[in-house]
Amino acid sequence: MDSCGARGSKELAAALKKGIKANNLPITLETNHCMSKCHLGPTLRVVPNGPYIMGCQESDVPELLENLKKGDIKALAARFPLLGTEQE
Repeated sequence: MDSCGARGSKELAAALKKGIKANNLPITLETNHCMSKCHLGPTLRVVPNGPYIMGCQESDVPELLENLKKGDIKALAARFPLLGTEQE
């Protein structure tokens, strides 16, 4: 099973961090070693109490940032769902 790191999480995190700073978004990006969803990753989680955002890649960063600017977390959860669960 590939890890999130092998699936592009480091590149995704770097691009998100750069985009958050460039857009002056009031968001803090924290990295975590593992969220136990390697087979679906890279794994993002909006906290507190937010949904998992699964399987996005560095190429998805413009879309991620656009939805974060709008505060549309539900759109992110719908676009990059945690399969097999209902996210609200």
